[in-house]
Amino acid sequence: MSDELNKNTESTEAPAEDTTEQEAYEGILGDYSEEAADAEAAAEGAAAPKEKKPAGKKLLTIAGICAAVVAVGGLGTFGVLKYREVMPKTAASSGNAKVTDRMAACYVQDVVNMYKSYYGEEALMSYYGLDLTKPLSEQEYPGTEGTTWLQSILTGVKNNVTQYLVLKQAGQAAGYQLTEDDVKEIEEKLAEADISTYGNKVTLADLRQAFELQAYSAGFYNETYDSFTFTDDEIQSYLDTNGSSYITCGLMGFSISYDLEDDTAATEEASTEEETTTEEEAPKMDQKTAEKLAKALEKATKPDQFESQVSDILTEYEGYSDEDLESLLPTITNENFGYMTGNELADWAFGGEAKVGDTLLIEGDGVYYVYLMTREPERDDSPTISVRHILFSIDDHLSVDADAATDEERAAALEECHQLADACLEEWKNGDATEDSFAALATERTEDPGSQNSGGLYVDVTQGQMVQPFNDWCFDESRQVGDTGIVETTYGVHVMFFSGKGDPAWKVEAVNGLRGERFQTWYAEQEQLYPVTINDEIFDTIEG
Repeated sequence: MSDELNKNTESTEAPAEDTTEQEAYEGILGDYSEEAADAEAAAEGAAAPKEKKPAGKKLLTIAGICAAVVAVGGLGTFGVLKYREVMPKTAASSGNAKVTDRMAACYVQDVVNMYKSYYGEEALMSYYGLDLTKPLSEQEYPGTEGTTWLQSILTGVKNNVTQYLVLKQAGQAAGYQLTEDDVKEIEEKLAEADISTYGNKVTLADLRQAFELQAYSAGFYNETYDSFTFTDDEIQSYLDTNGSSYITCGLMGFSISYDLEDDTAATEEASTEEETTTEEEAPKMDQKTAEKLAKALEKATKPDQFESQVSDILTEYEGYSDEDLESLLPTITNENFGYMTGNELADWAFGGEAKVGDTLLIEGDGVYYVYLMTREPERDDSPTISVRHILFSIDDHLSVDADAATDEERAAALEECHQLADACLEEWKNGDATEDSFAALATERTEDPGSQNSGGLYVDVTQGQMVQPFNDWCFDESRQVGDTGIVETTYGVHVMFFSGKGDPAWKVEAVNGLRGERFQTWYAEQEQLYPVTINDEIFDTIEG
């Protein structure tokens, strides 16, 4: 009953787990957006069970194009190749570019590593029934029949490999080369890698080839994507067709669920039994009660009225404490609800008739949804910002695996991060104290792989895109170019540098939409120019 209006609400159905198929992790502040891909995309979209990671600049838009390679030590021995011959075989090729069976085994193992790094073994078992101590080939992929985890991951890896090879060929034709930073990062990953997790036939040379191809395709993708520019007329033409995608409104929403059973029978049964409700047991919710509460909530015309009634419902019928309400009540508000075609709620909110203070009641299967409009539809004119940061990550300063760390161990690591951040900021202040010198320090010290090569820089950041403390610092109304500070988040301690404000959010989003369209057209042309051959028989020799 306490399902709330999430930031990504797109349906009048009961809110479900986020099943976005294309998300990308580009570091601690990397982008988890529908336009990109991470480990889930490589395995075709498993739902994320835990809190969404903070978002940064979107860099990738085709599934699995450059899923980040995480540290690979001690994470099990899945994706091991069953070799019958010593020499590597070609699993996929395009022109003079190829992926060997050993490289493919590396990519499979990297997906497993990313699953563990992102979810943790306990969450993987709890939400997906995936046991990393057992072969992937013996475990069914959730939501499928007859498909194993290994088969699902292999399908994603084949798609990724195809994209790597197409971009490799296109990049070579354009004269693209890996940057010095890319080469440095590859060497660092190789130094951290535990080659034994890939099987005794995979060598460091194989792993190097896998990393280099992945980095090359990602780099050329980013260069190509960012090269697309558009005139104001082109942007306006795009908005004339897709304008509703860049308009948002403010809503509050709450769902009231009830037991799907015969109310008459339930009433008769209740009349012949003693009252069993106690202070420890919340009253049972039947349809009549749910309908009554929903219609009462529908009469709310102001946010404080809506929130007060929701609070009463959660307290009386769900048994939530005041402490619970502090974290739950903020989630019923969505300041930037976006339009979705064919969605009853969106049609009401964006149809031009609903005004601030109006409500909508929708009846679903065993649930009532109530919505209150708090802001009428408009473009998001708030400015985007650019910010640099130097992260000292809690996980990087633990002496044990992050999943096994105690609260005391995490607290000690956090204190160490604070000391390092304070010293780093003081060092910067005692030096040139310029943005360039901050960028140099970020490249050297930051523990956020998503921004290390850019000197800690994230650009075109929108309100609400980053984790809350980070976001609040960036969008403080008093923030000025050159401001610095220390911010603590769940990921660690950040040394901050404010670089400035940019285009309004709607324009940034529209340009990214145009770039996405332009890139897809360009990529389809490259696929025709550089066809890829996949050898399924070689891929079938990979075990997990």
